[in-house]
Amino acid sequence: MEKATQEFKILIPSSLTAEKGDQKVKTIKIGSVARAASIYRVEGISIYIDPDHDESDLIGKVLKYAEAPPYLKKTLFGIDKKLKYVGAIPPLQIPSHNVTKDISVGEYREGLVLERSSEEKVGSDYCARVDIGLDEPALLVENEEVSEEERITVRTISCESPVKVRKVNKSDVPYYWGYDTTVCKNLEKKISDLRDEGWSIISTSRYGEKVSTENVDTYLSDKVALIFGSPDKGVDAFIDQDQLVDDSINTVVKQGTKTVRTEEAIYSTLAILNLERR
Repeated sequence: MEKATQEFKILIPSSLTAEKGDQKVKTIKIGSVARAASIYRVEGISIYIDPDHDESDLIGKVLKYAEAPPYLKKTLFGIDKKLKYVGAIPPLQIPSHNVTKDISVGEYREGLVLERSSEEKVGSDYCARVDIGLDEPALLVENEEVSEEERITVRTISCESPVKVRKVNKSDVPYYWGYDTTVCKNLEKKISDLRDEGWSIISTSRYGEKVSTENVDTYLSDKVALIFGSPDKGVDAFIDQDQLVDDSINTVVKQGTKTVRTEEAIYSTLAILNLERR
């Protein structure tokens, strides 16, 4: 699960679950998006608002729950009615979900800051206690800027009890470490911000350019942001594609069904683009 040198982000509508009435079915659908994102090493998922149907709160919570390590889920999310059926979605089993009690020096883990140390301890032995999935909290060394209940990425520097860790940037982890989930209220602004950060913008549509193994590499750049439409509206219903999108592609050529669901389009598009990905 090495980290890809070409990064993917996906943008999905807050109406992803619009055609589903049952919360359990909605949750399973969102879970399939989480699986697709993890399988193809997507770095970030942005939920853009569809004013006709906004379930961004449900979608965001389920995506974040799926991505969180098992040992942190209860503390991070507690009891939430929107997460009633998360037991029905398959686990992601990505590297950050390591649940073994065995640990080695240099290992990366996700952690939750349980408490800052007392003032007299800061700058000496440790600055905080962190839950990293072991029987006892690890000690965060050095005076790092962290807050209680903050989720952080750490690397072990000592395995003697108590385990000692140092905070690192998620980008420092040399392999796939899960996706970030955000909500954007203005899709056009989000696209503009992504473009300023060097991302190429690609939308998906049955009317887009047909993608094959022969031309797939032409749509790849170091940073690719993929926009998907809603169950009943294409991307062009949300933005002016001629002005904002670099390419519009069709990755389900000669489809046999009247429509292709958003989660199906996500799987198809990521699978095809992944063929030539570095």
